[in-house]
Amino acid sequence: MIDPTASEEERAEAFTDRALELARAIWPEVAWRRGETLRLIGEQGGLPFSIGLLDVYQAAAAITDPDEIDALLVAFLHALPLDASALDTLDLQAVRERIFPMLKPAASLEAVSASMADPDRRPVYRPWEAGLVIALVLDAPDNVTFLRQCDLERWGTDFDSLLELALENLEAASEGLPLKMSQSPDEGSLSAFIVIDSGDGYDATRILLPRQRDFLAEYLGPEYLVGIPNRDFLIAFTFDLARQFAPLIRDDARQRQYPLTGQILLVTPDGVEVWHGL
Repeated sequence: MIDPTASEEERAEAFTDRALELARAIWPEVAWRRGETLRLIGEQGGLPFSIGLLDVYQAAAAITDPDEIDALLVAFLHALPLDASALDTLDLQAVRERIFPMLKPAASLEAVSASMADPDRRPVYRPWEAGLVIALVLDAPDNVTFLRQCDLERWGTDFDSLLELALENLEAASEGLPLKMSQSPDEGSLSAFIVIDSGDGYDATRILLPRQRDFLAEYLGPEYLVGIPNRDFLIAFTFDLARQFAPLIRDDARQRQYPLTGQILLVTPDGVEVWHGL
């Protein structure tokens, strides 16, 4: 835990120590050690590399909750493209069915990008809503690898083309997805909610799928609210449930793995935006 009464230097040292601890837990196959303050040194396959922590440290400066600081660090570390070297030998045709979109906190990917000296090897992403970005990943059974600018250039394609492919792949993977539905037992009440928590890593990201949003609208009405507090959870609900669900969504975003946002989203026939109703 970082002591808020400590000096700036002591806080930076404690932050570096915590980042090292989490890095060893998340990437155990990497030999980690501390570099200078706000820098980690890793070695993988006999090749040393350096990860700067300044940007993620600055992003955490306004956060006082230790769990939220850990969540930001975990998101940052998970997004590091440490196994991306395997992509260097793969052509697009070999991996096109494994390319998916993924929502991530903007702060985590911005910090990853800032920590990498070569801009061509930084992950590619696009701003979305609620402080999130849409990244492109190569899916595997146990992990994902974030696509980089150099991958797009090597394959002779662009972000828009790969995003279209990624959304098609996610749409196909969502066929027959189990949903948890609940409606009010009171006759005449329109209260209802639907939960998607398949655990495949893309539950929250399914909010990007127009067909998925249209399907939810069949049960909830043409306009409804959505919470995506973490990567593996999406809850869509009618407006009358907002006051009940809002604190639960905020708590989930602070406490769960792979946090996304505690903000509530408004879905209309025109798209998705942050809801400011409460």
